[in-house]
Amino acid sequence: MAFYCKQKIAHYFLKNSLYSIKMIGISFVDAKKGKGACITWGRVLEDKELLDAVRAECGRRGFNNLESIECCYSLQEIAKDSYFYESWIYFVQQDIPYKRDFKKWLKLKRQALLDGTDIKFIEINSKGTIY
Repeated sequence: MAFYCKQKIAHYFLKNSLYSIKMIGISFVDAKKGKGACITWGRVLEDKELLDAVRAECGRRGFNNLESIECCYSLQEIAKDSYFYESWIYFVQQDIPYKRDFKKWLKLKRQALLDGTDIKFIEINSKGTIY
């Protein structure tokens, strides 16, 4: 029984460590609409490609005058923002394979990022509009 519990706990931490490694927060500032933030998959694309994908999705969402965009050091930087936990739950509920199906999952997530479907905006601007 003790061996079973140790295996279950080890599997739990392995699975949850994948989520903390794979999720990233991105904060940005628009000249007209103010501050914004989003959560997406990190380490699926290189940092420059990831920021370019988020910049393109920002343009589709109406943030056309970006002054700055940067990856957050940790999710704690944007955890206080509105709708953070709703977006976080979206990513946590997804199952990440960590053995043979990981490459297939990675390919799907890369395409979803480039399409903008796996970029969840969480910040409310100064006018109270949710993006």
